Amino acid sequence: MGYLAKLFGFETLTPLEIREGSEGSAGGDSPLTGIIPPARSNTLLHKPSELVRIDIVFRSMQYLSTLVSELDLETFVDNEKQDNLPLINKPDPFQSRKAFIQETVSSMVLHGEAFWRVTRNARNEATALEIIDPEAVTVEKRNGVIVYFIGQSQIRRDSIRHLKLNRVPGQLRGMGAIQAAPGVFRFALMLQDYIEQFFNIGITPRGLLTTKDHINIDDMQDAADGFIKFLKDHQQLAVLPSGLDYKSINLDPNATNFIEVLHEVNLQLCRLLGVPAEAMEAQTQSSTTYQNLQQANTRFLQGTLNRFLDEIEDHFSDLLPGRRTVKFKEEDLLRLDPKAQREAEKIDIENGTVTANEIRATRGLPPLAVAPVEQDDKNKEQPNENGD
Repeated sequence: MGYLAKLFGFETLTPLEIREGSEGSAGGDSPLTGIIPPARSNTLLHKPSELVRIDIVFRSMQYLSTLVSELDLETFVDNEKQDNLPLINKPDPFQSRKAFIQETVSSMVLHGEAFWRVTRNARNEATALEIIDPEAVTVEKRNGVIVYFIGQSQIRRDSIRHLKLNRVPGQLRGMGAIQAAPGVFRFALMLQDYIEQFFNIGITPRGLLTTKDHINIDDMQDAADGFIKFLKDHQQLAVLPSGLDYKSINLDPNATNFIEVLHEVNLQLCRLLGVPAEAMEAQTQSSTTYQNLQQANTRFLQGTLNRFLDEIEDHFSDLLPGRRTVKFKEEDLLRLDPKAQREAEKIDIENGTVTANEIRATRGLPPLAVAPVEQDDKNKEQPNENGD
């Protein structure tokens, strides 16, 4: 029995089992315990919902769903604004419209699609909607007809709405960034596991335990096991006797280029998800300069958000009777900074596009009293010869 094992309280020695590629080994025929990267099977992308562990994915989902859900919906008939029907004001009776829109967008970000189950009245009018988990829906094409199943139950075609973020010919399901480039997101998930495995010193202490005495390989293994057990039993506090020394060999993020790799992966995720890297704080210095906030919002609206808005608008409009159409109030996304907004309003008033009271109404302010217009002296009525 080695004296190092006795030191750490190992009274009974267990023979070290040596085999090729043994679990927990450093690989090959090495008998020494080592830290190895997580197995590939542990990082396979089974469900898109697993990707919310990645901060950029979660933040992008939250960012997009919040922006869309905060926009108002308006109903029009032949370009004339009408009051919203109850289906638009509260699609799901059991949650707010904002929550319904937010859940729809989140589903489209993660799965590339969203499903609404439609409840209809006796007149076949849509009265309520329910969001269905895409993982619970099966889509098949039978005899040229697309059919939908929830579990084992087939759903009537007019009782389900299939929203697709992107459409690909020949594909029955919608496609998003995760479905288009699963390898990128799988690699990001592997980096997440890498962080937990290599940079969490609370899991297993990593270092070099040395002694001035000559010991055999069995005693080395016993010493390593005993030292780890000692730390776990004493809240990661080690007390080393004379002759022993411990030196940490935790990986330095800078030395492993981990920070640079993570930075590039985050930028790639932002490009795929269509969100500004500045908004995700994925880069320390912006590579794009905009003259004002309106230009930035316009580019983001045209390049990313319009796809979500158009799909939701079209499906809402299809569910309404008559010629009604639904539009998001996109102007809320194009707000200028306060100074530029005042300048734009002044120009609109001078051009006769709007009045000062119309602008005040948008701010919830009462109208100003209209001053009487004085007639010009040339236009004043002249008295006649009789003095009338």
